[in-house]
Amino acid sequence: NITTSSVADFNDVGTLSTNIGFTGTYSIAANGRGTLSMVTTPLGTLNFVVYPSSGGLIMLETDVRFAAGGTALQQTTPISNGSLSGTYGLNFTGVGTNGEIDSIAEFTADGASKLSGIIDLNNTGAITFGQPLSGTFTVASNGRTTLTAQTPLGTQNLVVYVVSGTRALFIEMDTNVVAAGDIRHQ
Repeated sequence: NITTSSVADFNDVGTLSTNIGFTGTYSIAANGRGTLSMVTTPLGTLNFVVYPSSGGLIMLETDVRFAAGGTALQQTTPISNGSLSGTYGLNFTGVGTNGEIDSIAEFTADGASKLSGIIDLNNTGAITFGQPLSGTFTVASNGRTTLTAQTPLGTQNLVVYVVSGTRALFIEMDTNVVAAGDIRHQ
């Protein structure tokens, strides 16, 4: 069973559902292939095929209404603002109102509430290199982190899930961009 303390955030083509609790069930066959069902309030039941990997799961949604895949990773504890401390690499891929957006960045987080760095963007063919990136964050004890970043795209509102002091996953929570990415300690 998936416990009731689980939370998720969704950006369904600009329709945002934030900090949604969910429950669910899963099963893993002897060959390693598994199935997982998440029951959420706004979206109903979401079904996935899963394969165990080092430290977590690789997932593919099998519902007709959504095309989604990703990773579920086991968190280390305790988690606090200090979990985001040091220099990180970040990348994301997404879709904005004009088309695909891709980015790679490097930033330093102070372990308290601020980050700063540089970002390179490909915004539907409009390339910007080495532009300033800054932001503020607050880490909850469950690892769910709100991060407001200032980039050449403007203000980007991210929900970051801290896995450990060396890794985090995130989703953009803006109505004009659907993006997700990975943050890794350098």
